Order: sequence, then structure tokens, then C-alpha cells
Amino acid sequence: MAMMRFTRLLNKSGLRLVSVAKKAIIGLLVVVIVFFIGRIYESQRGPALHRWHTWTANEMSASEIDRATFAEYQTREAAIFRDMKSSITDTLSDDEKTAINRFYAQSLVYPDKFHPDWNRSFILLPQGQTARRGGAAARPDGFAL
Repeated sequence: MAMMRFTRLLNKSGLRLVSVAKKAIIGLLVVVIVFFIGRIYESQRGPALHRWHTWTANEMSASEIDRATFAEYQTREAAIFRDMKSSITDTLSDDEKTAINRFYAQSLVYPDKFHPDWNRSFILLPQGQTARRGGAAARPDGFAL
């Protein structure tokens, strides 16, 4: 008799638990959907995109990159940066010419002002020493890697 009451109670509570779990999942889905609808609405309400957001470069395709030498890649890269300068930097309006606009040639963060220009491709040639045999590094401070 006691066992039957326990089984009935367990069945009722199990069904309640499943019901609560379903409601929680549905509620969570509704919250996520409302969040995404809100984000879509907010993104459409924002200011218009600037030229540098929509400009696309004439880049190499994957097969062209596979066949190109590094010098050819750098030549195409230089052409892309010249095109970007003429399409964006040279056509900025007065309100876009600010000290922190990386496309404004007189800004503090204009990439051509830095040497090296880290936006360009280059080959990194390490100046360190080679590791010694046995795994010990030849570091001046005497610590092994």
C-alpha cells in the first residue's frame, strides 16, 4: 500500500518535472528569439556604414595565391593599398578626418606612419641563436627553454 502511494507520487512529480522543464525550455527559446529580434532591429537603426566598411579589394583567389611568389603577392598587396588610398583616404569628408581614423593620412594611427607598417606582409627573420643539442637553449640569461 505504501509502495503504491510512493509510485503514484513519483509518477505525478515526474510528470510535473517534465512539464516544468518543457515550460522552462520554451521560455528560454522565447527570450533568445526576442533577443535576436532586438539585435536585428538595433543593427538596422544604427548609423549608415562608412566607405571603409563597404569597400572591397581586388584580392587574389586561393588558386592565384597558390601559384604566386611572395614578391608577386606583395606587388598585388601594394596595388590594393594604393587603390584603398585613392578610394577611401583621398575621398574622406571633413567630419571623417579625425585624429583616430586610421584611414585619414594625418591621423595619429595612420598605418603608413609606423615602421614597419604591420598591415603589410613580410617575412620574419629571427635573429636568435639555434637551440643546442639535447634541448638546452643558448640563451644569454642561462635558462633553458
